Amino acid sequence: MSGLPAPRVAHTGFHSHLPRLGIVVVDNDPVPEMEIWRQAAGRLSIHTVRFALPRQPGQIYLGSSVDELVDRAGLGVALDTLRRIRVDAACLCFTSASVFSDGRFDAAFIRDATARIGCAVATTSAQALVRGLLKRRARAPALLIPPWYSDETVDAFVSYFSRHDLAVAVRIPFRLPSRWNDVPRQDRFDRGAVWDVAAADIVAQAEQALVPHRHAVDAIVVPGSGFPSLDAVSAVEQRLGLPMLSANSTSLEWFVDSIENRL
Repeated sequence: MSGLPAPRVAHTGFHSHLPRLGIVVVDNDPVPEMEIWRQAAGRLSIHTVRFALPRQPGQIYLGSSVDELVDRAGLGVALDTLRRIRVDAACLCFTSASVFSDGRFDAAFIRDATARIGCAVATTSAQALVRGLLKRRARAPALLIPPWYSDETVDAFVSYFSRHDLAVAVRIPFRLPSRWNDVPRQDRFDRGAVWDVAAADIVAQAEQALVPHRHAVDAIVVPGSGFPSLDAVSAVEQRLGLPMLSANSTSLEWFVDSIENRL
C-alpha cells in the first residue's frame, strides 16, 4: 500500500495546487495524520478536522447517527471548516460509526459532507476499506483486531463486511504488553495504548496466527483508523505473501483514484 501513484496536479485559474483531501478524525486519534500524511507527503495536501468522541469512559461504543455527530459532537463544525479550506474531497476516518449501521450511516455522511463542503466526492474509511478489498478481488480477509475493540465492535465489522460479500476467514486479536491486561478494552485507547503498538509485534503476531491458515486467507485487514500499522506493512506482505490493507491506506488510495477519475 506504500506505492501509491502520484496524482496529476490539478490547475485552477492561474494557480496550480496539490489535490486537497480533508480527513475527519475523532478527537483523541493521532494515527490517521501519522499515516496518511506520511504516505501523501509531497503529492497531496492533507487537512485534518476533528469532532468529539461520542463515548464516556467505561462505555462500549455502539454507533451513532450522522445527525447525532453533527449536533452533539462537532461534526458539523468540522465539515464547515473543510468547506472554508475548499478541499476537493473528504473522508471520515472513524470506521466504528459505519459498522454499527446497515449502510445508512455511510450514505448519510456522504450526502451531508458533499452538501456542506461543496466538494464532488466524499466517503468513509469503512467504505474505502471495502473498496480496497474488492479492488484486489480479496473476499476472505484476516481481521487484525485492535486491542481496544469490544466484542460488539468486532462482530459489527464481520457483519459489515458480510453485507459486501466479504467473509472474514481469520480473526487475529492483537496482544498488548501484559500491563494492559487489567484495563477494560474499551478504555485502552483513551489511556494511551496506541503508543504501545509496535510494528515488530504486528509482524510476529500476524505471522504466528496466519501460517496455519495461509491458504484460507487472501488479504490482511486493519479495520480501525486508530491502529498504527504502516511500519509493519512491508514485512508482513513479504513474509506472508498477502496484501495488507488498513482503513488509513485505503482512504488515501480512494482519494488518489477519485482524482484520477475526475481529471
